[in-house]
Amino acid sequence: MAASSQSLDFGGLFLALSFFLMGAALLLIALLFALGIENRAREIGTLLSLGFTPKRVRRMLLVEGALLSGGRTARRGAGRAIRASRAGEH
Repeated sequence: MAASSQSLDFGGLFLALSFFLMGAALLLIALLFALGIENRAREIGTLLSLGFTPKRVRRMLLVEGALLSGGRTARRGAGRAIRASRAGEH
């Protein structure tokens, strides 16, 4: 009985851990994106030397990233919907 009256509230700790994990994930995404750009520096240089403006190259890379991530998200969503419908049949 005495031990239960001295409980701790872990809500604040879980909230802080959640924010830390979200920040770490965003930092990792930014670093991976920068690494991808660094690996494609030669391609970007070729586009710039062909007359593409830096704004256009940036837009092309952002659109490519959005299409890739959007396609993955759609594929995952469709897979989950199919699995959920099959689970409901049983």
